[in-house]
Amino acid sequence: MEVETLAVQRYDFSATRQWLDRTVQSGAAAGISLQVTRRNETILATQVGYADLTAKKPITPDTIFRIFSMTKPVTAVLFLTLYEKGLVHLRDPVSAYLPGFKAPSVFVRKGDGWDTRPAAREVTLHDLLTMTSGIPYHQGEHPASQAIGRLMQEQYGKPISLPELANRLGQIPLCFDPGASWLYGLSLDVIGAVIEVVSGMGLAAYLQEAILDPLAMRDTGFFVPPEQLDRLATLYGETDGQLRPNPANSLTPGDPSRPPWIAYGGAGLFSTRSDYTRFARMLLGGGTLEGQRIISRRSVDLLRRNHLTAEQLQSIPWEMLQGFGYGLAVRTLLDPIPGGSLLSPGEYGWDGAAGTWFCVDPNEDMTIVYMVQRFPADHIRFIPRLRATIYAAL
Repeated sequence: MEVETLAVQRYDFSATRQWLDRTVQSGAAAGISLQVTRRNETILATQVGYADLTAKKPITPDTIFRIFSMTKPVTAVLFLTLYEKGLVHLRDPVSAYLPGFKAPSVFVRKGDGWDTRPAAREVTLHDLLTMTSGIPYHQGEHPASQAIGRLMQEQYGKPISLPELANRLGQIPLCFDPGASWLYGLSLDVIGAVIEVVSGMGLAAYLQEAILDPLAMRDTGFFVPPEQLDRLATLYGETDGQLRPNPANSLTPGDPSRPPWIAYGGAGLFSTRSDYTRFARMLLGGGTLEGQRIISRRSVDLLRRNHLTAEQLQSIPWEMLQGFGYGLAVRTLLDPIPGGSLLSPGEYGWDGAAGTWFCVDPNEDMTIVYMVQRFPADHIRFIPRLRATIYAAL
């Protein structure tokens, strides 16, 4: 089922539409929403399939999606609003704001087990923003992941603030010395705690004031108001090639229609394709959209440039990031050849655990926002093909 809302005729997006149809008809996704802008114009806005398969509820232009890690670039921009006020600096130690991060330690192998030793230095805000802190996610086998998982389980639902939780997290030994490698984990969630300490506001409230209200992102937040819940797409898991609704996940537990126990800066937001397009267009516009300045052009440049050393780049494990560096919570394309793509160097953006993905391409003056709800995301299976159809139409 496809309801196209807009396609500019001078662009031939027939291959894109066919790819979307095939993806839904094959059962790989229940429904997809896509928006492409170029030169301050939406050149494609379309949706295919269903927000809920059982109810046969179609995807609509205002369908709401869990964007998971596409929260991270929003949090990084929110941090930069404080950076521009001189309230924080990238080289600051995290312990200046969260004392639990003072005197960190590192897990090291000892025979068949593990020991700890003092870290070579403290974790900085830059380490957090570039995923070089040594803080993992809680789903892994590493003892740091296991310890974080126990902490989250023990504290879940208790009256504890984000900074308090982050301080306890800071006392868990790291996977490696800060800056020694790249590791995707809870770093941007800790940045969220720093934002709360520095701004004196809850993360959700400061986000509303500094980004969501100025950009008129009216359908973005850490929960979906009960009266809007019928617009939320069902989250599907894929098991043996079959989509099944509402897979268990530890990223957004709880009732989506109520404020979360903790507003996580790394994975907690809900949004629509048009709302997130406004955020992407703000980045493309050098920090400004429709006269509303969120951050400066120089801060956007800081965010989108590669911050990793050659050694750190080698530790990125994902095929999807071949040829990419990493900025402040975003991938950034260094060379399109390793990934076999039609992209131009300088393209940047990020994605989410349920398959969502966005792109800002300054060379083409273009943004792409792709929304879907499936676990596992399996981005390498979908995004390169979608991307090729869009770029070929330019």
